[in-house]
Amino acid sequence: MKLIFQDDGKLIASGADAYASYQSDDDKFFGDSTSGVTEMWRYSYDVENGAVVVAYPTMTDAEALAQLEIDAAAEANAE
Repeated sequence: MKLIFQDDGKLIASGADAYASYQSDDDKFFGDSTSGVTEMWRYSYDVENGAVVVAYPTMTDAEALAQLEIDAAAEANAE
């Protein structure tokens, strides 16, 4: 599946139709999804290295979501 990212690396769209709509936009970056990762929130784009980045890459989607919640809680407590 095609992924479309903003110039700050945030995922903004996915799929062939979105790719067709954005492919002429020089301010967007494109990549392909990583096999086995279905949760869109896990994707970002490393503009400096030109690579798709997957949050918590060694974890399943369920494990990654649980870890994300733990990390968010720890960050909120640190503030």
